[in-house]
Amino acid sequence: MISFSSCTHKKGWVITIALVFCVFFAKSQVQPLASFEIKNEGYQSLIVGNWRFHFYEIGVVEVENIDFENTPDTSVSIIAGLRKLPANIYGDSLILAGEWKICFKCRPVEFTFYYKDQPAAYFIGCEKETDGSFSLRFDIEKEKFVTGGGMRAIPLNVMGRRLELRNQPRYGYGFGEENLNYSIPFFITGSGYAIFFDNTSKGWADIGHTRKGLLEGGYWTHT
Repeated sequence: MISFSSCTHKKGWVITIALVFCVFFAKSQVQPLASFEIKNEGYQSLIVGNWRFHFYEIGVVEVENIDFENTPDTSVSIIAGLRKLPANIYGDSLILAGEWKICFKCRPVEFTFYYKDQPAAYFIGCEKETDGSFSLRFDIEKEKFVTGGGMRAIPLNVMGRRLELRNQPRYGYGFGEENLNYSIPFFITGSGYAIFFDNTSKGWADIGHTRKGLLEGGYWTHT
């Protein structure tokens, strides 16, 4: 599972406004749906294409890929007991729920998230890479600072780096060591939102290293 979280800053502190982006890569490739659906499943759930949205209190949105619905849910991204909120789709391009607004395009699928009318994140798709991994892509063109990734002996700003998302002991390491004992796939941007990739497979995060202006989180399905 891959999770996407959004936070806002106020006076230097992080106030959590979470948005969980869940994707199950349980097969060798992502299977496209036969048709593009836009529908409400009920009071607290709706579908846009391959993605199902759930909205919770305290600003939490869960977005899961529905290609592999039989895959066990191992995520710890959503706090147990959170109250779900109603959500509605308006036309073929807008979702409203609480103080969240999500503008979307159908082909290709793109989601722009707003909280209290302020931009929170811009998801621009999922793609199979040449090395066999799959990646989720986010537009960070306007960002100058991104931090996170867990235990690493590198500067706080990880912009321009490609980091491995798996634990690797490095005894006697020095400054500049990118991979250490604890890899945490959680990245906070200078704009105030964060992205958390929740997946048991080994993976990588590319923060504008391969493609300037893109934050990509990738995983291999066979490990």
